[in-house]
Amino acid sequence: MSMSRVQHVLRRMASSSTAAATAATTTTTTTATTASAAAATGAHKLHAVRLVRSPIGHPQALRDTLSLLELKRVNSVVIHKNTPVVNGMLNKVIHLVDVQPVQYRPDVKTADGKPFVTPDGVVLGASEEDFLKSLK
Repeated sequence: MSMSRVQHVLRRMASSSTAAATAATTTTTTTATTASAAAATGAHKLHAVRLVRSPIGHPQALRDTLSLLELKRVNSVVIHKNTPVVNGMLNKVIHLVDVQPVQYRPDVKTADGKPFVTPDGVVLGASEEDFLKSLK
């Protein structure tokens, strides 16, 4: 059974975060740290998707998929939930996009106090919980 490229990338990202989480749990043995490390090893909740190649010259079906993903211009970044539907669309256009897990920097304050998403997919000024609440 072959694995799609998106699944392969997601599995590789999860294994690298598992290695980092295991290194973190060996330094401290508190139960709170172990519980947070276990939560960190799970699949991420949000994707930062960037359009890196132009859809010019590609079939209309791929262009329609990119418009459903709200990717309009090269180097534009959008945030999507990690769901099977979105993963299927990403698998269709994986050669045109770059997919990364969203990173959070709650320590950085923004001018207006609202979360800000950088072009690299880093959320400034909000933790994961706060950012997920603002999306609803």
